[in-house]
Amino acid sequence: MTGLLSDSQKNEAERLLLDLVSVPSPSGKEGAVAEVIRSWMAGHGYSDVKTDAAGNVWGFVGKGRPTVLFCGHMDTVPGEVPVKVQDGKVHGRGASDAKGPLAAMLMACHLLRDPGLTIMVLAVVGEESDGRGLKHAMAHGLEADRAVFGEPSGHRNIVIGYRGRVQATVHFDCDSFHASSPWTGKSAVQFALDFITRLSAVDTSAQTQEKFGSTSVCVTRLCGGESGNVAPAHAELTVDIRFPPARTPASIAEELKVVAASMPPEVKTKVWVDEPMNAAESDQKGPLVKAFRRAVFAASGSPAKCVRKTGSGDMNYLIAEKGIDAVTFGPGDTSVSHTQRESISLDDYFAAIEVLAKLPEELLKVDGSEGKKEI
Repeated sequence: MTGLLSDSQKNEAERLLLDLVSVPSPSGKEGAVAEVIRSWMAGHGYSDVKTDAAGNVWGFVGKGRPTVLFCGHMDTVPGEVPVKVQDGKVHGRGASDAKGPLAAMLMACHLLRDPGLTIMVLAVVGEESDGRGLKHAMAHGLEADRAVFGEPSGHRNIVIGYRGRVQATVHFDCDSFHASSPWTGKSAVQFALDFITRLSAVDTSAQTQEKFGSTSVCVTRLCGGESGNVAPAHAELTVDIRFPPARTPASIAEELKVVAASMPPEVKTKVWVDEPMNAAESDQKGPLVKAFRRAVFAASGSPAKCVRKTGSGDMNYLIAEKGIDAVTFGPGDTSVSHTQRESISLDDYFAAIEVLAKLPEELLKVDGSEGKKEI
């Protein structure tokens, strides 16, 4: 594909995006939108289209090596945002995170009749919850040489890094007492607050402007108490800890245990770590990033910017567990994701389609030049 999208191609791309956004698909309820995607793939030049046991939708374009994975998620966070087209934007839940990036991948591959390599398009379930869609695919034969994950970055930005994540649940158990006698001791909720204060030593985010390289701590849930006049004997908190590639989930878990062990003997403190995720960072000088830079410039005439995000994503799993060169890219603005203002610029969406359609050509050039250097 060369040049800008034609008007008819823009209309087709906009229709696809609206079709996806118009079907609600919160995590665990992706079946209806999965069928829309499967049917669209089957009618637009994809081969071996299928829905797997987890509910993921697969399709292929082209043949030969390398194999490039285009992976986007079709689930959204809960909540409804009225679907409409206004002021050059499509509004609706998932428009930016991440049906817009997924639709851009689907449309780009439709436009590529013979990319000169194999593109595996995978629309996964459960990214906004437990990542079960990608985990299922990885456990059942997912193999690729390169990978692109669809998340909102803006069409000139290439995401090359995500921090790792540990979510921990902490329980506190102690003796209760009448609320009229607070000098008797501390309640479980007070001990939980004490734990939070002690845990602040783990947080290094205030010490640097470069947040990707920091460890941050956020308490996302705290509960305890059954009656207004009884000091609670039990409390529970959930904490979300993000960390850079220099750290590991094991080192974070060890720090949590150290903090728990420092608590007073009057309270029993137990820590459970759920779904640890390693940090991930792709090679900024590697062939995939080089090809993406060239594709962004070829499609937009502007230089690409490599960015590192403070969150975590499906890219983390593939780099950490499979060692596959991967980046994240897609139209959209993360500042409106998960909000009632969620929307996506159609200009950004169309430009991202052009970048993705250019990528295979540029990747073959870069891979070829890399091979010549090695000979």
